[in-house]
Amino acid sequence: MKLNLKSSLIATGLALGTTLVMAASASAASLFSFEVTPDFGLLSGQSFFGTVEFDDSGLTGTGDETVGLSSFNFDFLGTVFTEADDTLAFAQFLDGAFLGVDYVTDTFQLSPGFFSTDDASFAYDLPAGSGLGGVTYTAVSVPDPSVLGGLVAVGLVGLKLKRQPQAAIDANA
Repeated sequence: MKLNLKSSLIATGLALGTTLVMAASASAASLFSFEVTPDFGLLSGQSFFGTVEFDDSGLTGTGDETVGLSSFNFDFLGTVFTEADDTLAFAQFLDGAFLGVDYVTDTFQLSPGFFSTDDASFAYDLPAGSGLGGVTYTAVSVPDPSVLGGLVAVGLVGLKLKRQPQAAIDANA
């Protein structure tokens, strides 16, 4: 019993320590998926999808604020655009509320809304024609890294205890 209890205490201590370290190092990353739906022009009625991630932990929640993008992925007409394609791209906020993304290429532009994401827009300019439409942003829930670390540690403890022969468990009891 002492060995089993000691192992459990050590494993629990490691799990808690890992959880605390991971929680302290976690950033306030925000992840959004978005859908672009042109309602005017050649691509009217089609939908295009992407994701954007940024760290909003430094925002004050007052006035106009911007943060750079840590990740951007958008598939437009078979070409995948990333944060490397517009290094000046940013997420726009007003009084702490996310308004959308400002992202520009030779082919298209995403523009944040003025007062909410409801008026965020998308415009494109192709050799065959141009057009525009709206952007719908949806927050994606990202599990807290501290929770994941804790669950992994607890799972490992459970596996260790499950692998002990029943005779050894009975002998320790």
